[in-house]
Amino acid sequence: HIIRPGITEDDVQELARSLVETLIVWGAVGLAATQVGRSIRMIACHELTPEGKLSNPPAGHVLLDPHLLWRDGTQKFPEGCLSLPGLTLDVERAARVRVAAMAPNRNKIVVECTGLAAQVLQHEMDHLNGKLLTDYMSPYERGRVRMRLEQAKAKGLRLVPTSAQVRATAEFRGQFR
Repeated sequence: HIIRPGITEDDVQELARSLVETLIVWGAVGLAATQVGRSIRMIACHELTPEGKLSNPPAGHVLLDPHLLWRDGTQKFPEGCLSLPGLTLDVERAARVRVAAMAPNRNKIVVECTGLAAQVLQHEMDHLNGKLLTDYMSPYERGRVRMRLEQAKAKGLRLVPTSAQVRATAEFRGQFR
């Protein structure tokens, strides 16, 4: 199910806005609801130019219950993740994908993309399916990352921004526009 019991339509719309706001404020290219502790199949992806740069002005797209229809070719890009700051890894993924989903207004949509946009969609859909960037690592590399994460947790560091942090950062940055 896309929406779990107890999650209202207003919650869905607010989460969609929050995910897009987070993308823009943190300069990210993608974010899954599961990364911010919400059990809903929703992702937000930053609009990219044909050259793979973040659009200006920034804009985000939200997809509910995305699933892969087909993929073609392979490509390898370095990937990072808001859930694992400072970590990048070359990940081989499909070069071209077609994804079916719903827009926040519940209209069915099909998205076809290539390059970085295809990479981002696959990365965020991995989050919805319980797969992390670390799942593409060797056991040795995974152990080193696990150790870093445990050290951060022991220090009380939160790796993914909270909604309040996102709003505060947006308000702070808005003072300088």
